[in-house]
Amino acid sequence: MELFTQMGIDRDDKDARDGFWARNYEFFGAPVELFLFTHKSLGKFAASDAGLFMQNLILSAHSKGLGTCAQGSVAVWEDAVRKEFQISKNYSLLCGICVGYPSQSQVNKFQANRISPSEIMLPEKNH
Repeated sequence: MELFTQMGIDRDDKDARDGFWARNYEFFGAPVELFLFTHKSLGKFAASDAGLFMQNLILSAHSKGLGTCAQGSVAVWEDAVRKEFQISKNYSLLCGICVGYPSQSQVNKFQANRISPSEIMLPEKNH
């Protein structure tokens, strides 16, 4: 909701929300889209490893002046991605990451309100 508010999109404007969401599938105009696949036999361990890889890739790109956007939304298009690349059936599309130089677009100025780590940490057990 915060992002839509910043972009001037009314919550009840389904067409505007859908149009904004559709930009995912244009990779937000980025010249590069990376597709991350994980081996099906590794289950959640592969997702954990992929998350660590993604964080390092995103931070490395940022250090070089590049912008990125991790996109879980592209995973629903696994069949379309498979039509373009030779991917073993042993792998499953986890997500995409678009990479490019950030524009001055309003969306790139968005900063989500984040809760503090103390709000998600479990209290220590009293012994």
